[in-house]
Amino acid sequence: RDYYKILKEVKVLSSNEERLLNETLILFEMNGMNLSEGDLNKYKILADRFTQLSVQFDQNLNGDTSSVSFSDVELKGVKEDFLKRLKKDDKGQYIVTTKAPDYIHVMENASNAETRKKMLFAYENRQAEKNTTILQEAIQVRADMGKLMGFETFADYSLRNKMAGNKKVVFDFLNGLKTRLAAKNKTEVSVLAAFKKKELKDSSPLVAWDIAY
Repeated sequence: RDYYKILKEVKVLSSNEERLLNETLILFEMNGMNLSEGDLNKYKILADRFTQLSVQFDQNLNGDTSSVSFSDVELKGVKEDFLKRLKKDDKGQYIVTTKAPDYIHVMENASNAETRKKMLFAYENRQAEKNTTILQEAIQVRADMGKLMGFETFADYSLRNKMAGNKKVVFDFLNGLKTRLAAKNKTEVSVLAAFKKKELKDSSPLVAWDIAY
């Protein structure tokens, strides 16, 4: 904070120096140096809490042990070596974990669409209950940080020292990109749907669990 106070009093001689000084002051201010002692302490508590939540979120995913059990028929198409290394449950079905190697292999090789669907849902919902609670709190913590720093949202606060400047510019860019890519996306989906119909003899709509396969 002492450095921030000193920099606030610096007199610059050129436009380059002024730009460097302003950017440096913004960095200090984005870390709460322009806040009162009370608000700065609140900001530090919120920042620490967000870090804790982020770490816990990742730990939950890394420690996840969820799995899905499949029969021989359901795993038709996967490699023999893959089947050999899988354990079986008490019903004799293969246990496929949601770890990346298992997930990717099933999604790319299992010919049974329902198997791929189950695998996708299991993978995307790892630690869903715990991490949804964490995510909800993290969103609120970030919102509180943004408001404490004097911004309407955390997005506005985060974009202060970035080229976009504010969330409106970002949304305008993304919406424009969405419009431009819509036609290309439609074409690519049509190509994949046609490939599915030809190779799998399946004329049903293309779904998320078809893509990797």
